[in-house]
Amino acid sequence: MTSPSPFTGFWQAGFEGADHINGSAQVLCLNSSTGHLADAGGDYRRMARLGLYTARESAGWRSIERAGCGRYDFSHVGMRARAARAHGVQLLWSFFHYGMPEGLDIFSPEFVPRFAAYAHALAAYLAPFH
Repeated sequence: MTSPSPFTGFWQAGFEGADHINGSAQVLCLNSSTGHLADAGGDYRRMARLGLYTARESAGWRSIERAGCGRYDFSHVGMRARAARAHGVQLLWSFFHYGMPEGLDIFSPEFVPRFAAYAHALAAYLAPFH
């Protein structure tokens, strides 16, 4: 006996969402540069037309916590979550895809508690969408 899949569809799409500052100090936000943030609803609509109802998305910690430790802007996450819901698309969120807030060192003692606080806040924000 097999258990039902937790995914809406067998095939899954994905949107490149790296959001970081590279070694040359250049900001790279792939959700913006690919046009996905500007037309997420259109992307999900096209997915649904192809029979794709599950997609990987990246929240973009660097962009979400720009205002400083513990202050989050989930507006881009909410926009995509609402657009996906409108088209019947299930989103699988990546909370940390390369980028982290400026000034935070992955090896510092503050990294884990700060990531935990961010992950908790993002999960709480996303909970009503699932």
